[in-house]
Amino acid sequence: MRRITTPQCSLATILITLALFLLPGELSAKSSSFLTGDSALFASVLDTLSLRPCGEIERTLEAELGALKKKYRPAAAYRLFEWFADAPVMGREEVAVWIAETFFLGETPEASDASAAERKSAADASTAEAKSASLAPKRQLLQCTQEQRFAMRSFVLMNRQSLIGMQAPELEMADTAGVKITLSQVEKEGEYTILFFYSTSCVKCRMASYKLAEFVNNYNKGVLNVFAVCTDSWNNSTSSNGADTQCGSNVWKEYINTHFYIYNPFVNWKDVSDPETESGYHLLYGVVETPKIFLLDRSGVIVGRNITVENLKELLQKRNEAKEQTDAFFKELFSQAKDEASVKALIDMMYGKVSEQKIFTEIFYELYMFLKYSEDYDLQCGAAYLGKKYIVDMPQRWNNPDFVEKVTVAVELFSRNPLGAVVKPLDLVLEGDVPFSLDDLQAQWRVLYFYNPSCGLCAEVAPQMKRIFEKFCENPSESSSKTDIVMQHEGVHEPFVEFVAINTGSDRAEWMKFILEQKADWRNAMSADEPARDTMFASYDLSGVPAIYLLDSKNHVVAKDINPQTLEGLLEYLHKK
Repeated sequence: MRRITTPQCSLATILITLALFLLPGELSAKSSSFLTGDSALFASVLDTLSLRPCGEIERTLEAELGALKKKYRPAAAYRLFEWFADAPVMGREEVAVWIAETFFLGETPEASDASAAERKSAADASTAEAKSASLAPKRQLLQCTQEQRFAMRSFVLMNRQSLIGMQAPELEMADTAGVKITLSQVEKEGEYTILFFYSTSCVKCRMASYKLAEFVNNYNKGVLNVFAVCTDSWNNSTSSNGADTQCGSNVWKEYINTHFYIYNPFVNWKDVSDPETESGYHLLYGVVETPKIFLLDRSGVIVGRNITVENLKELLQKRNEAKEQTDAFFKELFSQAKDEASVKALIDMMYGKVSEQKIFTEIFYELYMFLKYSEDYDLQCGAAYLGKKYIVDMPQRWNNPDFVEKVTVAVELFSRNPLGAVVKPLDLVLEGDVPFSLDDLQAQWRVLYFYNPSCGLCAEVAPQMKRIFEKFCENPSESSSKTDIVMQHEGVHEPFVEFVAINTGSDRAEWMKFILEQKADWRNAMSADEPARDTMFASYDLSGVPAIYLLDSKNHVVAKDINPQTLEGLLEYLHKK
């Protein structure tokens, strides 16, 4: 079982901190015995060293290997590779990849950790030897056996694309109905995504499946996505009638019914398979055995890999605790900001305080997430400002082109339908294919509620929206339009607010089923046809649903991307005006 986090008590933290400060001197003094000596000392020193960030570990190991006599370096370097390939601290496989690529396989590592000043200093070194050591693009590779080289190449091939901090490689697989689902689609619906690879014939997978289902059913810290991938192969049959294929599919479905009973409404669970391995998931995620679990954050960045369900519980608990502390700090900091301009000024001030690369990416990633998912519109504007200026326009500082691309898209989406602007028109139909547009609305205030019937979060939000609708409706069942909420103004009946629930999906049968289940008397609408649906997605930010807009009588945007609680508060305020 992997140890994935450091001890939390203050004493342990102090001891670890002292160890990290003292470690460089200790390694220099014990270099030969540490790298070539007994296993106890070797493991003891690396246990402490592995608590550092990977970049620091790599610099330390490079210095220590350089201090060894040449004849000892190959054995010592390979010993380090083996240790970090199965390190007790999650994510340190990155160091094993670095050792293999740097010292044995001929890959030249990027000098991203070196600052411009450091590189200039190296270039200005007084001796040619110093220049050669600092600036040479290639190093002399160490020798190893064919078996060792094969082991390292295999490890790099199976791990290089799914390391901690990387954007999770895309997967497209079919669900039990044969409908294609992508991992990126699922990522948008929750705080975290659990990527679970399993086989129906694996005993360990059965135990992990029960534990995972039990854990997510009891999870109460937000919406969780689960992308459960069955790794069985059943499409390799030569049978003309496809009996073997059908049998394999039925075994998979039976496994789902037996092991994955999910009743938590905040869990978005997707069962998928790729029996012909068309997605290449084996290489992308190093799936050579099962079960295998990865944890992705809401941007699709890998924050946990090769973990057990017990590790997953601990990791999510600690990340939620850390997020609460970080959000509390940012909330206090930005409470001083009075408007969008002051929010931007605070962001610029923070950038001026942060120069070290590792700190910059960690702080500004968390800050971007805090601002992006805030309910305050000025803070959301701050996220778009930060995203454009410090992420999109600084791709070289992030070393993650997929994340930069996602932020680029997010900034563009946020610019759609800004506050105060007239909302983009929609070509819709009501039940019975009755044409409908936003110009048909008559009320003083209009609510657009975008949802998808297959979205787990939407199913949870729908009853809340229905309650809010009925709260402001005098008697919806007797209203002639079944959507007008009427207020009395000097004896004149005037519609106060209308709700339009807009299905963003394309399955009409699923839409009608959802309407019957919800039994809400608002207007139920969806795009008139596929081109109209494409236009809707091109005009609105529907990257995540539910999405709620509040419009005035002229269809100007008063609020966007708000939750039901915020909508209810706004309507209460407008009701009293």
